[in-house]
Amino acid sequence: VDTWGGLLADVLSTVTAPFAAIGLLVMMIHQIGDSSATVGACYVLPVLLLTVLATTVAMKFWRVYQVWLDKRMKWLTETLISIRTIKALAWERLSYDKLSQAREGEITQAKYMLAITGFMTALQHTVPWGVLLITVWFAERQGSIPAHRIMILQRLIGALLGNVSQVTNGITRLMTVPNSFNRIKRFLAQPDRPKDVVRPPALQTPNAPALRVTGSFTFGGKKPALKQLDVAIPKGELVGVIGRVGSGKTTFLQTIIGELYPLEHSFVEAPDTVSGHVAYCSQVPWIFEGTLRENIITKSAMHQERYYSCIYAAGLAPDLQILPGGDQVTIGS
Repeated sequence: VDTWGGLLADVLSTVTAPFAAIGLLVMMIHQIGDSSATVGACYVLPVLLLTVLATTVAMKFWRVYQVWLDKRMKWLTETLISIRTIKALAWERLSYDKLSQAREGEITQAKYMLAITGFMTALQHTVPWGVLLITVWFAERQGSIPAHRIMILQRLIGALLGNVSQVTNGITRLMTVPNSFNRIKRFLAQPDRPKDVVRPPALQTPNAPALRVTGSFTFGGKKPALKQLDVAIPKGELVGVIGRVGSGKTTFLQTIIGELYPLEHSFVEAPDTVSGHVAYCSQVPWIFEGTLRENIITKSAMHQERYYSCIYAAGLAPDLQILPGGDQVTIGS
């Protein structure tokens, strides 16, 4: 709420600041009473054009900056999660090089962006004094200026400087907020998980495979990620999928759980004849703060026979015998 309130206040202040600046310039022209004030006010026009141009360039650098930032954060997260694998395979140099490359790109774009932002800030702060000096210079060429009007002009210039600062802050928000909203919009606009990809077996026979994958599948569009699959896994078999990096192992597993879109008559037949679901257990566990039992059943209803069957299948029975409280021990904190 505070963030949205601050953003709304900045937007309103940025919108009203130019009108307030125009009012101050009109008052200044009225105080001087001749064309010199109008000439001085014209100094705002080239400053405004340069500011718009600099803002456009800075927004491009800002978008590239966020791309490098995402790469760095993604690689850093993967490094922290897989730190044991990295240490075991001596991939520290590879991880460091990847992080350094992303960080260098991030810093480079940040330097360009800050240099342009600093130029805009310095340029906009010349508006009050630039207007004053040009006005006074033209006014002296036409005659003297009373001292009390100089004092009034100084007050008006001070107020104008405050409006210019508000516009500067608003332009900074203009560079960051729209791009952030676009990133959120692109994320929310991503296609939903395909429906009805995984279905129960068509033939209920004793020798029917536990899992069958047939056809071609894609992440989206018409270009298939996996082509002409015809995989049948018998019941009771333990199957491993091996292959080079990038050969499609993870994509194949995503196909099995129904995360890819089928092309033409492709389908996945699951072992569960009732719901057509496939169980998936990630190699990176997700544990929330609570008891061991709560982490196992989450929001599902408690079924004693199924629960203890899962405990036995996961090999947790010996652990429950030594843990204080058994399955009521608190974990995840």
